[in-house]
Amino acid sequence: MRRTAEDFQSRVPPNAGTFEASRLASAVAVACDDQNRVDQICADPPRADLLHVGQSSLPIQRASWFRQRCEQVAAIVFLVALSPLLALLALAVRLSSRGDIFYRQTRSGIDGRPFQILKFRSMSSDAEDGTGAVWATKNDPRVTAIGHYLRTLHLDELPQLWNIVRGEMSFVGPRPERPEIIRGLELQIPGYRHRLDVLPGVTGLAQVNLDPDESIHSVKRKFELDIEYIFSATPLLDLRIIFTTMLKMCGIPKQYSTSLFRLRRVPVVPMVVELPSNAPWLADATGEAKRRQSHMLETVG
Repeated sequence: MRRTAEDFQSRVPPNAGTFEASRLASAVAVACDDQNRVDQICADPPRADLLHVGQSSLPIQRASWFRQRCEQVAAIVFLVALSPLLALLALAVRLSSRGDIFYRQTRSGIDGRPFQILKFRSMSSDAEDGTGAVWATKNDPRVTAIGHYLRTLHLDELPQLWNIVRGEMSFVGPRPERPEIIRGLELQIPGYRHRLDVLPGVTGLAQVNLDPDESIHSVKRKFELDIEYIFSATPLLDLRIIFTTMLKMCGIPKQYSTSLFRLRRVPVVPMVVELPSNAPWLADATGEAKRRQSHMLETVG
């Protein structure tokens, strides 16, 4: 984990402020639960001439005006070409359950500006009544019959082409999150708000490698890949991610689609796995051992 944090810091471009580079390196270290590395980074005094009060000195290249216009034109072309499929999906959603066809939800865009993300509704219309903003889970009972297939094939995300036309999203980038959830994540993941320095995306490096968020541990794993994308984004990388996403939508398992385009990533952040209390080999263990958690590097896929 220390080697990973050091390698991450060494790959930050030299024109980045020492303070900002240290913050991002420490974010990775925190995600790895490496307190020694955090203390070491914090002990290094930043150069005062590289500190920019009130603005970020991160070497992040935002999407150019030309690129955004090209993406908007491409999104319009896709909307027209996919209009028969979109009409069929809208009809399926309408006939499968009561409620609106589209689901609108407030998300945080670039610089934290709120916008309404658009999806095909895949859950019951009262899914969050009484619970508020919560992550979806595997076999979530709130998911409708048609919603299960929409989520599996990621077809519920197709209406977000309209968000691209409106200039609120890009084809590739960190997935936008809800403001109320971001406020909580910022307290647990230092540097998390740097995801808002670029346009959010319909898909991303984290999305083609990992499953939807279910806990803070999965968020940390995705944050690691989001930071990698922000600092290494190129048009070629975007195309590889888009093609990988298209293969996933066709039902190709992510371990094969990511390997084909050399996008397979195994995050360093460990998943926390509860040991089964009824395992035979735990019969003679002490009560303390039964409560301990096992950390492992989970192979993606």
